Amino acid sequence: MPAFTAIEDVPLVVRHARKFPAQVREELGIPPDARLAVLIHGGHKAELRVTEDFLPPGWICVACNGGRPLCPDMPLPSNFKLAPADVYTPDLWAACDCVIGKIGYGTMSECLAHARPLVFVRRDFFNEEPFLRKMLEVHGAAVEMKRRDFLEGHWGPYLQRACALTPRYK
Repeated sequence: MPAFTAIEDVPLVVRHARKFPAQVREELGIPPDARLAVLIHGGHKAELRVTEDFLPPGWICVACNGGRPLCPDMPLPSNFKLAPADVYTPDLWAACDCVIGKIGYGTMSECLAHARPLVFVRRDFFNEEPFLRKMLEVHGAAVEMKRRDFLEGHWGPYLQRACALTPRYK
């Protein structure tokens, strides 16, 4: 296009953690030696009925759902915690081993900025996903989880694969 004669790459526009990981874990009551996943579930209309066996032994999951329960008629199991509605998610990224959720610009960019892998479930009819996914893959931070495995709680193999990655974004 004649109007765009110069094209210049710019870094990601992203929020960064404000707290140290140990402080975040302490505030949430998460032991320093526990593996930590952060579930970003906001924007989903469906309830998620999690059970303790969704996670491998030694794992804890902090669920971000705008302060609302994942499933109103079912309490969270002991290895799941609900994040406060006003949680600053970059602090969680800095404290966790991996993130579970859908691909969007904010989640993708914050995972890369904090060198955390994203275990994601595809979003139907989301036109930006292929480009955001490519960015995650290029920087070694993407593990796709099948929707059925997500809903049925077969998270273990995906979490293990994510933790074997070394995300790198400069």
